[in-house]
Amino acid sequence: MVSVKVNAQVFFNRLQQYAAITGKAIGDVIRDEIRLTAQYLLDKTPPKKRLIGEKKIKRDIAKVFIKNEYFTEKIKWRNEKYGKRVEEYVNTKNETKLEDMFSDSKFSRIRIEPFSEDTYKKLRDRTKKIPKGVKATSFPLKDGAAVKRLQKKQIETIGKAKAGWNQVLKKLSGKPVAWLSKHTKYGYVKEDLKDKNNPNIKIVNNVPYAAVLDGMLGITKRALMGREESVKAKLELAKRGKWK
Repeated sequence: MVSVKVNAQVFFNRLQQYAAITGKAIGDVIRDEIRLTAQYLLDKTPPKKRLIGEKKIKRDIAKVFIKNEYFTEKIKWRNEKYGKRVEEYVNTKNETKLEDMFSDSKFSRIRIEPFSEDTYKKLRDRTKKIPKGVKATSFPLKDGAAVKRLQKKQIETIGKAKAGWNQVLKKLSGKPVAWLSKHTKYGYVKEDLKDKNNPNIKIVNNVPYAAVLDGMLGITKRALMGREESVKAKLELAKRGKWK
C-alpha cells in the first residue's frame, strides 16, 4: 500500500501563503496539489501503455514455459534435420521420443511435464515479474492451451498497480485513463478539511505490490519533490500578482 498525505504544513507553509495571497480556499489549494501528485504517480507507475504490459507478460511466460512453436522456429533454424524430427515428435505428442532426444543434447534442461500455474508463480519476484536470466525449462507438451489461458488471465491484470492511482484521480475530478477503468477495487481518498489550521487530504493506492514498485522506483519521493518545487514557484508568482 502507498499512502500520500498533503497538509498545510507541507512545503514550509507555502500552500497556506499561496491560498492567502490568491484568496483561494486552502482546501481547494490542497486538493489541486494532491490531484497533480496523483497524476504524476499514475503516469510514472508502470506500464506506461497497455500494449507494453501485454508484451512483458508474454515475454515473462515465455521465460517459464516452452511452447511448441519454439521447436519449429528456433531448432529448425539452427539444425533443420534435427529440428524436423523434434517437430514431428512434438506434433504427434510423442513424449518418449522427445525425452530420448533431450536427454542427450544441449536441450537436456527441458522437462516434459504437465502444465502448472505454480511453476510460473514460484519464479516471480516481489513485483510479479519473472527476473532476468530465467530460462524456460518446463515444456507442457500436451497443455499448450493451458499456457495460453494463463497468458490471457495475466493480461487481464495489466495496469493493476496503476489503477489505484487512477481511481484516486477520478475521485479528485482528474482525468483517469480509460483502459484502467475495469480495475475499480483499489485506491481511495480521505479528506479532513474541517480543521482550518490543519486541513489535509490523504490518497492511498492499496494494491498490495504497489508499495514494492514505488520503493524500487522512488515514484512518490520524486512526486513530492516535484510538487514542492512547483509550489515554491507558484508562490513566488503569486507574490508578484501573477497567478491563475
